[in-house]
Amino acid sequence: MQTTGSGYQFLRKNLWDKPHFQAILSRACADIKGSLSFERIINSLGWYGLRDRLASTYLYHQEHGYYPDIVLLKNIEDILHFEEEIKNQTLEGYGRHFLYAFYIKMNLYYIKRTNPKGTYHNHLMSKSSIEVVKSFSRKTIDIDWLCMSIHHFVEYLGEDKLRQVLAEGGSYKELYKLLSEPQRYSINENFLSYASSIRDDSPFLFAQV
Repeated sequence: MQTTGSGYQFLRKNLWDKPHFQAILSRACADIKGSLSFERIINSLGWYGLRDRLASTYLYHQEHGYYPDIVLLKNIEDILHFEEEIKNQTLEGYGRHFLYAFYIKMNLYYIKRTNPKGTYHNHLMSKSSIEVVKSFSRKTIDIDWLCMSIHHFVEYLGEDKLRQVLAEGGSYKELYKLLSEPQRYSINENFLSYASSIRDDSPFLFAQV
């Protein structure tokens, strides 16, 4: 999701010419006639345009079990809204808030598809959790890990208790100590699952929220 030069290079070098990626790209860019070369697509859509189309295509597949013939982008409107809502809490050019919302929605679609009779929420993050995230004055690259941490602490401790501990300068370690053993197991399991999905172990190298 990164919009810096390294993100472009990774996409071009490691994915672009792979047959499976080209097959998905052809669906995501079905309305674009002619060559689907890297330069042409980036010049035509821009990085964000391509990112949005690919995300929409993968989400459609996760929800329905097959890829769409043409991308409508309606299924990422809530992700874009979430991205806009907390953009002031992160640095421009990394897109980890988009990545986090995409991951949450992919997971939600998977759960719904595997257990269609269940009852589920349809929001990416609760309003109270978003408000806590927006209360942080210092910007962070790792906004996804901040969002995931806040989501769990609001759910387990409540917004008022979380705000109280943070106002007193409390660290992640101090908040973690307030959790029950089952809650600790759950948050660790969810962190490991997310880290594995995005190939990032950075949250396990620091303890400060």
